[in-house]
Amino acid sequence: MATSFDVVEDYGLTLIEDYKLAKVYNRSETEFRAVCDGFLVAAVPLFIPDALQSLDYDITNRQFLGDLTNIEVAILGRFWMMCWWERYVNISSQFQGKIQANSFKNFSEPQNLKEKRNTVDGVREKTYQLITNYQLQDIDTLY
Repeated sequence: MATSFDVVEDYGLTLIEDYKLAKVYNRSETEFRAVCDGFLVAAVPLFIPDALQSLDYDITNRQFLGDLTNIEVAILGRFWMMCWWERYVNISSQFQGKIQANSFKNFSEPQNLKEKRNTVDGVREKTYQLITNYQLQDIDTLY
């Protein structure tokens, strides 16, 4: 049985709160799903080398061809979240100095960028620990 993209994306959405995504959802559910699908398609190759089953998918029907386990959904959901986070880390305006209009106080873009990177690195570390646990369940099939 196939696994819907919605299952993975819903898992990823439980890990984040993004007013921009909520705005897109309120404007158009179709556009919202297209944005979420973009993150998921970007996330799949991150898991392929470590997956114990095929992650082939049908983009038209928005589903994986195989029946993903709960842990596979969780791993893909975390990779989905990483792709979402990368979008915010890689904003070009983060590299430009800004001044608050009224107070002449500088924002610390480098510190902000560093904290965002640390967050992404923490998510990546937890995701790869989850992959290790996932693979240990079937250690006999790996060797």
